[in-house]
Amino acid sequence: MRYVLLALHDLGMPADLLTVPIGRDVALPGATIHRVRNLLRAHSMPVGFSGTKVVFDVQIGARMLQILRRGHYRYIHAVEESVFLALVARGRRGVPVIYDMASALPEHLAKKWPLGSRPAQWLLRRAERWALARVAVVICSAGLGDYVRRVAPRTRVLEWRFPAQLADVGRETLAARKQALGIAPGARIVFYSGNFAEYQGIDLLFEAARSVLEQHPDVYLVCVGASDQQEIEFGRRMLAGAPEERIRLISRQPRELMDEFVAMADVLVSPRSALGNFPLKVFDYLAVGKPIVATDVPSHRCVLDDNLALLCEPTAAGLAKGISRV
Repeated sequence: MRYVLLALHDLGMPADLLTVPIGRDVALPGATIHRVRNLLRAHSMPVGFSGTKVVFDVQIGARMLQILRRGHYRYIHAVEESVFLALVARGRRGVPVIYDMASALPEHLAKKWPLGSRPAQWLLRRAERWALARVAVVICSAGLGDYVRRVAPRTRVLEWRFPAQLADVGRETLAARKQALGIAPGARIVFYSGNFAEYQGIDLLFEAARSVLEQHPDVYLVCVGASDQQEIEFGRRMLAGAPEERIRLISRQPRELMDEFVAMADVLVSPRSALGNFPLKVFDYLAVGKPIVATDVPSHRCVLDDNLALLCEPTAAGLAKGISRV
């Protein structure tokens, strides 16, 4: 979203950003940040559906109504489920809504009880079709374009192709980062970035890592992006029996530090399962020019091919074989 706001500034379009009360404010030229109240006193917000997110969404919808009454807007840029709030809040004003779509919501919520039940999935697909038919344009993650066209053939679709902007990381900085993590000099690093949610295929990576760490005594597994301590504990349970001294499970890091983590890797892994959206971290992977091991699923194939990555069978055994081969 930061890049969107910077682009709007370059175009001479000031913007109001309405968001949750979690996170730190960033000074962005031309942007005014509006945060809803933290009624739950939450310190974090889990990825995917949660009661915390529902409470924040209700507040965001009410605040959006207030903001829209106060001024004239050229359009509303709605991210993920906020598209429903935007379409309702605009009422008869006719403000065009841009749907910034990171995933197909019915598919994304299919494993969340009771949202995976047949009646709930039917309602979710009807709601998604309703929204897709009423927005001005859908901007989606790579790989979702065909899905949107099937659901709403008349809706204009653009797929994000993010130009990764990685900073050059010097040898001394990399050495300091490895030392801070307690990684032995000369060790090889298998690296994953992203949250530890099931749709990421993180369970495949953890299972594969047990085999890889056993076969290669100089290899470390570094995973950055756990949303909270629960996700870290989940990872530890999945990796039980593997050599703990060569495993680093790390919570989310500031964006400016991720360049260092990506640059120190020897193998970059994307274990995504069958979901339809392309994982944006792979654009960073491509930019740094290190070997990539990714599961051979449509969500990777929309950008990657056999010249850009080692695409392996989407199983723990396939992932372990691919990493070991690299």
